[in-house]
Amino acid sequence: MGIIKKTMARGLESRLAHIGIISVILINVAALMIETVGEYGVKYHDIFYGIEKWSIAIFTIEYLLRIWTCTVAREYGKAITGRLRFALTPFMIIDFFATAPFYLSFLGLDLRILRIVRLIRIFRVGKLVRYSKAMQTLLQVLKNKHGELVTAL
Repeated sequence: MGIIKKTMARGLESRLAHIGIISVILINVAALMIETVGEYGVKYHDIFYGIEKWSIAIFTIEYLLRIWTCTVAREYGKAITGRLRFALTPFMIIDFFATAPFYLSFLGLDLRILRIVRLIRIFRVGKLVRYSKAMQTLLQVLKNKHGELVTAL
C-alpha cells in the first residue's frame, strides 16, 4: 500500500510541476504577444520585463535541474558525457533557445542582432511540446509528412 501511495504522490507532484511550467509558458507567451502591440508595449514595459525576468528564472531553474537529474536515466547515466548528450536532445535545445535571448541581451550586441535574438524567444512556445500529447502528435505528423509539406509550400 505504501508503494501505491508513493507512486500516486509522485504522479501528482509531476502533474502539478507540469501544470506549473505550462502556466508559466502561457503567461510568458501571452505577455510576449501583448507586448508587440505598440501602445501596450510602451505603457506596460516594466510589467512585461518583470514577467520575462520571472519566467526566465523559472525556465532556467527547470533547465538546470533537468540537466542535473538526467543521470538518473540509464542512457544518460555518466556524469559529464550523459549530461552533454541530454543537453543536445531536441527538447533541451528548444529550451536553451527559449532562454538564451534574455541572457544574450546583456552582452551589448548590435541592435540588429539583438532583434533577431529577441525573435528567437518564440521558441518558448516549443516548450509546450514536452507537456502536451496533442503537440507531440502534431510534431510527429510534421516529421512524418515534412517532404509533402515542403512540396506544398
